[in-house]
Amino acid sequence: RTPLGLVAPGTDAAGAATVWISADAVSWTGAPIPEASYVLHAAVADDGTLVVLGQQQDADGNRTPTIWTSPDGAVWTMRPFPVDAGNWSVPDLERTPVGLIATLKGQDAGSAWLSTDGVTWTQVLETSSRMSVGTAGTEAILLGTDAWWHSADGVTWDEAAARAEAVRLLTGHPPVA
Repeated sequence: RTPLGLVAPGTDAAGAATVWISADAVSWTGAPIPEASYVLHAAVADDGTLVVLGQQQDADGNRTPTIWTSPDGAVWTMRPFPVDAGNWSVPDLERTPVGLIATLKGQDAGSAWLSTDGVTWTQVLETSSRMSVGTAGTEAILLGTDAWWHSADGVTWDEAAARAEAVRLLTGHPPVA
């Protein structure tokens, strides 16, 4: 939920990248996203700015991560992500207690990026796998294929000691034997 209501990235009837906004989950208004090939994730920055993560696809088929921001859900500004063009996937974008976190996956590595405003992004972690973003209490969580990390500030990431530790942190209870 955002200050404007519910937000869902997707496409319109013609297949154009669109962000859908609804105050009541019944009536939806679509806002086309300029120059987007795909919009896959939406989040809200601390100041209320809507942020969507998607991709631009070039003539060679490269899919490069791109951010679009909007103060009102109607007018969108494209903000190129600070990575080289290439064949990327964009697994996740979430608002967490430490700020917005986006995860990317290139051919050889996965990475996590932090932003407080949706405009400026800093890489905070690189792994060999795809990651998803979550929250546990006051910490941000990154869940990878074979490992997971947690951070109270978004800058320092601690790898979990074991899978059982993930259960304790995510639920607040020790695992049941």
